[in-house]
Amino acid sequence: MESFKTIKGEASSEFTEKRSRFICYAKHVLSKEEAEDYIKHIKSIHWDAKHNVYAYRIREENISKASDDGEPQGSGGIPVISVLEKKGLFDIVVVITRYFGGVLLGIGGLSRAYSYGAKLAVGSSEIISMVLCTVVQVFVGYDVFEKIKRSIRRFHAKISDCTYTNNVEAYIHIYEDEYPKFEEFINEMDFGNIKIEVKSREFCCIDQEKVL
Repeated sequence: MESFKTIKGEASSEFTEKRSRFICYAKHVLSKEEAEDYIKHIKSIHWDAKHNVYAYRIREENISKASDDGEPQGSGGIPVISVLEKKGLFDIVVVITRYFGGVLLGIGGLSRAYSYGAKLAVGSSEIISMVLCTVVQVFVGYDVFEKIKRSIRRFHAKISDCTYTNNVEAYIHIYEDEYPKFEEFINEMDFGNIKIEVKSREFCCIDQEKVL
């Protein structure tokens, strides 16, 4: 089953190391543009900080980028992106703002601090698994739709959107490797007039209150 891990939403935390204040942010993003916009946003909030070290990984664009933002080369961005790589996280940006406290940490101290900050930011986030899903659109009567709703959980599936008129138009996300079983279930049951159409394949998390 094709899948990857990311975080849900946004999280932040902070710590102090030898009087330097580190404020650590993590956010779910879907593109390089989203990541860069978030970095600019954090820099605008902390305009008076000397350093806003960051790293991000975007799965679909196959992009990984890290920046020391004025810290000694290799002491900030690399430790942060190493944490993301070791945890197998994609579609995430981490920004760590540092307010210098007057005590030099040295390259080793900075590397440990930024690595810890990345772990803290990720640890404050909710990590979720994104699984490749088949997205189908169904058109059914109300009685048939109720039968589908009662049976859908066995297929690792979730109804993501519904429109109610004379019939029901619904979108259903199903783990891709479960879709053949779902299709067989639909075909074998006497559902009467039902129309089902595969619309797309996309990564989503369906073990939530709503599809992500």
